[in-house]
Amino acid sequence: MSRWLMASDGLFVGSSAAINCVAALSIARRLGPGHTVVTVLADSGQRHLTKFWNDQAMASLGHSTVPPTSLDEFDQLI
Repeated sequence: MSRWLMASDGLFVGSSAAINCVAALSIARRLGPGHTVVTVLADSGQRHLTKFWNDQAMASLGHSTVPPTSLDEFDQLI
């Protein structure tokens, strides 16, 4: 989610903010249209520069460094 937020909205968030957004997406999809969901972006990506935002570190752990192209790709997490 953090890489999607950076690529689509220019938001440089950390893991806490990213998981909050995943939860907000899940709740919004369950509630359906006509509802408002609010979340808190609790951290920036600054603390995560050496691992979470480091492409080599993420690839060495077997994680993709390519941001998703749509929110639909988060359905498997929800």
